Amino acid sequence: MAQFSSDIMGCSPAQRMLRKQGVGARQAAVQNRFVKRWAVWIILLTVLALFYVWSRVRVVELGYELSSLEQNAQELAKQIAAVEADIAKLKSPKRLEAVAKGELGMQVPTAEQTVLVQP
Repeated sequence: MAQFSSDIMGCSPAQRMLRKQGVGARQAAVQNRFVKRWAVWIILLTVLALFYVWSRVRVVELGYELSSLEQNAQELAKQIAAVEADIAKLKSPKRLEAVAKGELGMQVPTAEQTVLVQP
C-alpha cells in the first residue's frame, strides 16, 4: 500500500484521477495520444477551411475590382474616341479655311500675291 500511495503522489492530477478510476498509465497515454492527434487534425482542418474561405472571399473582391476597372476602361475608351473625333473635326481643311476667312480675315491669294521660291 505504501508503494501505491507513493506512486500516486509523484503523478499529475489527471494521472491520479485515471489511476483512481482503474485506468493504467499505458492506457492513459494511448488516450492522450489519440486526443492529441484528433486535436491536431481538427486544428489543421479548421485552418484549411479558414484559408479556403479567405481565398474565395478574395476572389470575389478581385472580381468586383476587375469589373469596376473594365467599366472605367470602357468609359475612357469612349472619351478617347470622342476626343479623336473632335481632333479630326478641328483639323479638317474646310473648317481651317472657314476660320482663316471668318475669324482671321484671310483670303485666297491672288496671282500677284504669290511668290515662287526656287531652291
